[in-house]
Amino acid sequence: MSGGHLPRVLNQLRILKQQLEDEWNFYQQYSQRWPKDKRQFDIDGDRGLLLNGRPESGGNIMWEYERVKEMISVTEHLMATENENTQTRSSSESGFSHGPDYRHVSLSGNDFSLTTTQAKIIEFLHAQYLAGHPEVSGYYILEQVVDTPSTRLVDIFKKNSTAYKALIRPGKTKGSVCLNVFEI
Repeated sequence: MSGGHLPRVLNQLRILKQQLEDEWNFYQQYSQRWPKDKRQFDIDGDRGLLLNGRPESGGNIMWEYERVKEMISVTEHLMATENENTQTRSSSESGFSHGPDYRHVSLSGNDFSLTTTQAKIIEFLHAQYLAGHPEVSGYYILEQVVDTPSTRLVDIFKKNSTAYKALIRPGKTKGSVCLNVFEI
């Protein structure tokens, strides 16, 4: 399961946990009102909660609740592991660092000042790498990042060709590029 799905799964599990807590509270509130010898009863048919005897029904709710808590724990662990892997991957980048807006980038001790558009391109390439997609087509970058697409990516770096040559290199497939800091 990819990292993009884990937060949604975790959110759904937390919603389910809350629903089970609500059902448990509902069960406790209404089960005390019924006679002790009543074995089967239907409470709140709209919610579809059929309770077959107090211990079994409450036990089922609590069993489901415990399973959901375990799934939440596992999902949180997966997310933490994924974050650690991303940080490890990021720290293994050969001397690559950047400012918060990517306007200032360093690579192997060389500093580069970038325009806003150039910074957006480097940030996009970096984000794609961290997402597990280090190679991206130049056309796709222009389509996603640049408001007025140039005919070529290199044209955006025309006045800063040193930065372009240092930071961006051709990918393995025709027309693709990647940051010049990662092994592909």
